[in-house]
Amino acid sequence: MADYQPGQQAFYHEDGNVWRVEVLENNSDSEWERYVLMVKENVRLSGFIKPSEIGETFRCDKRRDVAVAGLWHLLEND
Repeated sequence: MADYQPGQQAFYHEDGNVWRVEVLENNSDSEWERYVLMVKENVRLSGFIKPSEIGETFRCDKRRDVAVAGLWHLLEND
């Protein structure tokens, strides 16, 4: 899985929702993926979560060695 650097755009996937985001900070290390992201666009919404505000920033983190459905994923494609 690729690490994303500040200034890069990617697609944040979580629970059937997809947002186009910009990476503001990458605080990842060998054990954790940790980012601060800014929402640029609501791409796909599942209906369970209200749309995020464009420009909203949020933090996300997860252990690198865990791949469980329902956790977020940061990908190049929507």
